[in-house]
Formats: sequence, C-alpha cells, structure tokens
Amino acid sequence: SSTYYLAFEGISGYGYGVCIDDITVQGTYVDPATEIILYATTDGNLYNTCNSKLFDSGGESGQYGDNEDYEVTFASTNGGCIRAILKDYNIENIYDKLYFYDGPSSASPQIGSYVQAYPMYPGTTIDQRGNAYYAQSGYITIRFTSDIATVADGFEVDIDCPINCVAPPASASVPAGEFCETAEPICDFNGYHGNTTSSYQTDHAEIGSYNTDDWPSPNELLYIFCGGVNNNSWLSFVADSTTAVLDVWVYNCQGNSSGSIYGVQLQVYETDCTYGNFTAKSNCWSPGKVINGQIVATDLVPGNQYLLMIDGFAGDNCEYIFAASSGVIVADAGQDKTICEGQAAFLTANGGNNFDWTANPADPSLSGQESNQSVSVTPSVTTTYTATVTGENPNCPGTADVVVFVNEAFASYSGLDLSYCEDDDGPVALTGDYPTSISWFGGPGISDDSLFTPSAAVAGTHDITYVYNYSVVSAFSDDFDPAPEAGWQHGYDAIGTGTHTRGDSWEYGSPTAGYGQNASSENPDPIIDHTSNIDNNVYGQGLGNTTNGTYSDI
Repeated sequence: SSTYYLAFEGISGYGYGVCIDDITVQGTYVDPATEIILYATTDGNLYNTCNSKLFDSGGESGQYGDNEDYEVTFASTNGGCIRAILKDYNIENIYDKLYFYDGPSSASPQIGSYVQAYPMYPGTTIDQRGNAYYAQSGYITIRFTSDIATVADGFEVDIDCPINCVAPPASASVPAGEFCETAEPICDFNGYHGNTTSSYQTDHAEIGSYNTDDWPSPNELLYIFCGGVNNNSWLSFVADSTTAVLDVWVYNCQGNSSGSIYGVQLQVYETDCTYGNFTAKSNCWSPGKVINGQIVATDLVPGNQYLLMIDGFAGDNCEYIFAASSGVIVADAGQDKTICEGQAAFLTANGGNNFDWTANPADPSLSGQESNQSVSVTPSVTTTYTATVTGENPNCPGTADVVVFVNEAFASYSGLDLSYCEDDDGPVALTGDYPTSISWFGGPGISDDSLFTPSAAVAGTHDITYVYNYSVVSAFSDDFDPAPEAGWQHGYDAIGTGTHTRGDSWEYGSPTAGYGQNASSENPDPIIDHTSNIDNNVYGQGLGNTTNGTYSDI
C-alpha cells in the first residue's frame, strides 16, 4: 500500500468545497528500492514510485538480448517532477540506444539525446554516469532498443523525485578559484552560479586522461580525471557526512574556440594541491554534451575539506548552477512553515555549532532563545527568521532564512451583553460566524457550548472565549465525473436549458449561491448542488459529466 496526497490551494477571502470520489491511481505501486527489469513482461507498464532502480533485461549482472524494443513509465508519487539518474551503461555503440522522455510514453518529448557505448569508449573521454533526466510532467518514460546482433551488459538507472526539479535561482556567487590552491570555499551550494569561461587557465593538467597541445606528454598523464583538463576552476567544501550529493544544471554553452559545444565535466578530490596528489572521491562526470548531472562523492570524512574541479569539456564555455542534495556543511534553517494565528512554529538551524537567531519584524516570542539551535516561536504576523551559523566550517560563517507564514484568524459573535446582574434570567444564546460543529464558547456560565447563564457565573469580571477551527475541511461524498471536461466553465442560466453565458470559472468576485450561477460573469460560485439524483452531477465547479450526457457542459 501507499499514501497519496491531494493538495488544494484557495484564494484569500474565499471558502471552498472539495468533492472527492472514485479516485483511481493508475499504474503499479512500487515499494522503495524495488528493482524493475525492462523486458517483455514489463514492456508498457506504469509504476508509481519515487525510489526505484531500472535494469536492462539482463538484470544487474547479465546482458540484454537482440531485437529488443521495450519501454516503461515511472510516475511520481508525490505530485512533483520525477528524475532518472544514469548510474551505469554498456550499450553497443551506434546500433543500440537508451532513450528518456518527459511524459507517459515514448511519444512524449525526448529529454536530451540517447545514450550508447560505454564510459571512456575508445577514442573518447566521455563518461555519462551521472547524467540527470528531469521530467516536469511527473512521468518519465525510458525506452531501450537493440538491433539483430551484438549484446552488452546494459544499464542501471535510478529513479527518484528530487526537491529541486529545476535549478535553484542563481545567487550572486564569488567566482570559482583559478587554481587548486585558491579554490573558492562554498558556504551554500544551493544556487551557486559559475561558468567555464576561457579566461580560466589549465591547472594540474597532469591529472587528466588526454593531453592538449602536446602537454603534458602522454607518458606524463596520471589518468586520475577521466577527461582532458582545459579551462578548469576550483571550489572547496567541508563534508558533514561520509557521502555528498551535488546536482548541477548546465546551460548557455557558447562552444570552444572552434565553436563546438560539449558541456562541462566535474569531479571531487581529496588533495593538498601538490603535483599529482589527487585522490578521486566521486564519479567523473564527463558527458560530452549539454545535459544536467549529479556528482556523488563517497568515503568522505565529516569535517574535512574537499575540492570540486569544474572544467569545460574540450574547452567549452558554459554556465552552471549547483544544488547540494546532501553531505555538504551549509547554513540551513529548514523549510518555510505555515501556521494559524496563535499556534507555535518550531525551527531548527544546522550547519554549525554556534547560532544567532533574529526576526523581521521583531518577534517577542524569540526572546531568550537567540543562541539556541532550535527555537519555538509564536509570531502574530508573517515573519522571516534568520539564523547565523558558525563553527563547523571555519571558512563559511553562513546565514539562512526561514519564513513562518501566519494565517490571520478573524471571527465575530453576537448575543452577549457587556454586563449582567447575577440573578438575571438565562440562558442567553450566543451565535458566532462559524458552524457549531467547528466552534464553541467557553468560560464561566457557559453550557452546551453556546448558552450563557448569568446566574451560573459568580459576580465579577469574566472572559468568555469564542473558539473556532478555521482549518477544518468538510468532506462529503458525491458521485461525479473524475475527469472534468476542458474549459472549466461554470453555471447555466437555467438548469437544463443548455444555455451557458456566465463566464470562466476561478476568477475574482463574490459568490452569489445557487446552482453554480453568478450574477456577474466574472465570479466563481463555490456552492455545489448535492440534491440532484443524477449521477455525476455537480453544478458550479466546472466538473464535466461524460457518463450520462446530461448537463455535460458544466
């Protein structure tokens, strides 16, 4: 089994009803880390997952067969985008191909170019392990084809649903260091923006696998880096765990001196920057084309510094943006939160061992907690909290912001006078803005949630409290079409006439109630008719009826 989430977003000032019925989840739910084999028995299948592996028909250790043409689709289970990471590949060059598509079939738009050959294929320095294929539609389809002869070990692809589906906004970043010894410390990879401009000189070319301009000579190459070193530059970071995962988005490649476009290449090292003293700690990503990617560094020592080399493949001049998925010490204050007025929000900072919290606007509830790693705050208005974090990374005293959004609570009630005599008759009925199912009164003399009896309260000054839950979602059942027709129009002039002139749904204005009808052509009407005995009949929300053909334009 699996849990699926439906998200609804309303417009400020409006209530809304939600009808949920006959929910169908297409495809097969896949338990986390399940391995899928692309073969005749899985061809055309749809799997719901955010954590799986896909292998060719030979599985993890075998080879694929001749004359294969299979595809499989993965759907995100969290409602967001889904991603495929190419972890390994060995595919007959030219004749066999691995494709990726953004959508539910191979008829959907292709992502990048197909994959073939194998890492460091003779005559190349290409290594595509780490290629990242993002499907914004929430579906990613993977297709593999082979010809009539010659097979190989195949491929492994990881499927996940990342937090960053697109590149984070580019930050005003300090340029990467031109030399290993001057590597720029990165305090926040999330949004770090740089380039591989030709102004960068070749540094430590000896670590490469290909010589440029006859230097170094072939016998001096150390083959630590999978590609040739060209216009490379350097960044440094401090690890906070044994594994660090860096996602990179590559764009705006201008080409090298001959105009050829190849993208970028990357690798993480443990090094003191002396000649040849470089230990590779990550995959060497050198795709030879413009594609997004992922670098995974392993066997790291938390607290130690590591260097990331970025190079333009064959001297290409590209821009790039990083996001650190895990393993890098950066200042972090957590995800933004939304609370109701009067509730508390719990915030935790990470990335160091010394903390200093501030709030804008000032929040008295923060007082006395400023140096804590975790704080509990009860802001009365939407507030931005900033954590300044120091300690673990000496090069990077960092700051991180988190916003606590406060939904204002407002209500009024009637029936209560300002003063009573203790022998006044009662009870007095109190009425509030909200239904009695989600609201009540409390205090001396209150009974049955909404009745006040003066004689039941002793003489003195008392507080009568009106309590209401304004985050309650009312649920009800109604049998309506789960696939509303396009257009999202609402409201007939008269039910059953087929005349529809009320305008498009979900525009601003005040509802007027009724059968989804509005006095203005620019208002939605959230009032839904649940009295009809006609199946699939929901008025006023643009939900079509394709089952029985009655009022099918709703």
